[in-house]
Amino acid sequence: MQTSIPNILVVDDTKTNIDILLELLSDEYEIVVASDGESALEIVDEMSIDLILLDIVMPVMDGFEVCKILKNSPKTSQIPVLFITAKTDETSLEKAYEVGGADYVTKPFKARELKVRIKNQLELKSLIYNLEERVKEEVNKVTQAQELLLQNSRMAQMGEMISMIAHQWRQPLNAISAITINLVTKLSLGKYDFNNEEDVLACQEKFTQSSQKIDIYIQNLSSTIDDFRNFFKPDKEMRTLPVRSAISKALHIIEASLASDNIKVIQNSADDKSIEMYDSELMQVFLNLFKNAQDTLKEERIKEPKITIITQNTQEGLTVEVIDNGGGVAEKDMAHIFDPYFSTKSEKTGTGLGLYMSKTIINTHHKGNISVRNTKDGACFTITLKNRI
Repeated sequence: MQTSIPNILVVDDTKTNIDILLELLSDEYEIVVASDGESALEIVDEMSIDLILLDIVMPVMDGFEVCKILKNSPKTSQIPVLFITAKTDETSLEKAYEVGGADYVTKPFKARELKVRIKNQLELKSLIYNLEERVKEEVNKVTQAQELLLQNSRMAQMGEMISMIAHQWRQPLNAISAITINLVTKLSLGKYDFNNEEDVLACQEKFTQSSQKIDIYIQNLSSTIDDFRNFFKPDKEMRTLPVRSAISKALHIIEASLASDNIKVIQNSADDKSIEMYDSELMQVFLNLFKNAQDTLKEERIKEPKITIITQNTQEGLTVEVIDNGGGVAEKDMAHIFDPYFSTKSEKTGTGLGLYMSKTIINTHHKGNISVRNTKDGACFTITLKNRI
């Protein structure tokens, strides 16, 4: 929550530009100045920065590279970056959003417009923070209210689900923002002469193409909401489906989070046959295994982290192996790994219910089996499922 005057970092190698921004913003904000990318990165590492105004064309390290480094660091990835540049070409605009920029202002800028954009970004950052805090509070309330272990296990995963969905939404939301900013920029720069029929047709075609792209991104967002809703909906209907459908749904939820941690997912799957299943429950099992592997790989700081999924058909049904290269399960924990409230994680991140509920879903609900063993590189969880429950 923003309780003090926001700190804004201005990064520009031209003193005149810095002086203009200082005069414009110093009355409302604490301004910190860096004349190059390396200095900017040192500043954000040493002090709290609420927003960065970043030039693109600078010696040694340009603004795109600075922004990319900021967004790849957990410590600085949430700081909004507003590009201020003389570059008006569409390629630069698109690249700015690709590397994680929150907004794009061209020089010469209008003072009032720049102030509004800065205010909007700071308010959005505060809103996201407050929303995250509110979500944490609500998740805690709901989790504490559950009486059944299955419900308790699912609600305990809600915070992780929201984090995964936030990763999943970031790219399409940034893409929609880039498309709309691009359209507004073209219009404001007078790129189209509406007294010229060719320009009118070109404008119509551009808007049609952009609206189609936005529609695709919106469908992607809607699909994520459906996955979230289905995950928490009690699953009472048995279906006959390929097991890859449950695997794919789980990966769709967590894939952006895995990608942000540079975790490679390798799938070596047979053309698996359809079996009887409760698909959202099975999705919960796979999501739990993927998330556990992710946490282990992060905690152990594996250099080339990966999760391998192997599906093999059998006469009675099929097997699915989820393998990581995180070092494996300690021998003293192996006999208790599926016990309720047993966790190898810290109290803050582990409920001790995930693997217990996974075993209940596989062994009791699906009449199958789940087991764990160590490989030379990590842990291997094996799920055995029957053709018919």
